[in-house]
Amino acid sequence: MRIAVDVDNVLADLATAFLREVNEDFSTQYGREDITKWHIWDCLPVFNDILNREAAKALVWRYFDLAWLNVDDMPVVSGAVEGVKKLVSQGHWVDLVTSRRWNSVGDLADWLRRHFYENGQPLFKSLVVLDAFAG
Repeated sequence: MRIAVDVDNVLADLATAFLREVNEDFSTQYGREDITKWHIWDCLPVFNDILNREAAKALVWRYFDLAWLNVDDMPVVSGAVEGVKKLVSQGHWVDLVTSRRWNSVGDLADWLRRHFYENGQPLFKSLVVLDAFAG
């Protein structure tokens, strides 16, 4: 069977890394429980209180970029490596799927090499980048 696995918050704990960057810059203490909507700019007051909606969206994307720039600090979701290994050992074809701005694709590739390669080979068959944003 061919299985697509998302990267952000399935393999990489982007929420934790994102919140770490936001909390550091704004002296807040947001946790994962504060992310209650798909559009983060609608649920974290720091983005609503000081910015208009378009500026808030742009700033959220910037914090996603910052989280990936600190690739050494991007946590792996607990059990993710083992889960991918199990799928592969069962004979499944695993494709990784992500949506991101182009400027973070290289950082993602570095992170994947550190965590989802074994004996110099990827545990997955392909990395598919969809809806990548140039701006």
